Amino acid sequence: MSDGLLDVTAVLTRTAERRVDRFTGVFSAGTVERYVFESHAALHRTAQGKQHLSALTDHFATERLTALAQAKGLMPKPVPEVLFVCVQNAGRSQMAAALLAHHGQGRVHIRSVGSQPAAELETEVVVVLGELGLDLSARSSSR
Repeated sequence: MSDGLLDVTAVLTRTAERRVDRFTGVFSAGTVERYVFESHAALHRTAQGKQHLSALTDHFATERLTALAQAKGLMPKPVPEVLFVCVQNAGRSQMAAALLAHHGQGRVHIRSVGSQPAAELETEVVVVLGELGLDLSARSSSR
């Protein structure tokens, strides 16, 4: 194995170890680790940029495990959830998610995803939402 691969494996193993506590009594340590590694593999295949892949992997794996636990009735849902889905996740779904997040004021958990995410958000969407006081600079088309 190359040093880079060993580094990635070590990072993913540490990520899984940090998440085990959150899912104690819900999933085994092996399941948590498998989800972390699978999430990384899925993101690595489609990510345009790799610089934040570790953080995105942690977030994605946690979201997947949480969704699975909630679907199985093993964890409560503190608020209703809304999922906006489109192909690129670079315009309409991001706009809908931002508007609902703003108006929902924390009373709704929102996800926005694309089946083939674009590399970046549509400039027009960012500008229009910026005019409404909604900042999308921290969002990407992959989330």
